[in-house]
Amino acid sequence: MLSACRARLARLDDELLALLVRRHRLVRDLHRWKAEKDIQQRDPAQEQAVMIRLRAEAEGLGLDPDRVEEIFQRIVGVDLGAPAPAPAPAPVSAPVSAPLSPR
Repeated sequence: MLSACRARLARLDDELLALLVRRHRLVRDLHRWKAEKDIQQRDPAQEQAVMIRLRAEAEGLGLDPDRVEEIFQRIVGVDLGAPAPAPAPAPVSAPVSAPLSPR
């Protein structure tokens, strides 16, 4: 059971990484296009609309919208070339929490 679950999680992690690469490439291409057209790279209103949509989707799926927003803020930060903030170190003996666990 344990090894089967770990294998499934590893496959999901690989899928997530592949999606992040696809997203990053699309954003990179969009940034290049915007630069050619002399369009501002960031659109705060669009970024806010995306977060509102993602929070609603998360809540509808039974996920913590604050945690989901935090994850996507980091993803957007990486795509914008900004370093993602370092997570606070957890005590060595602390159990690993599931950041997306349903409320």
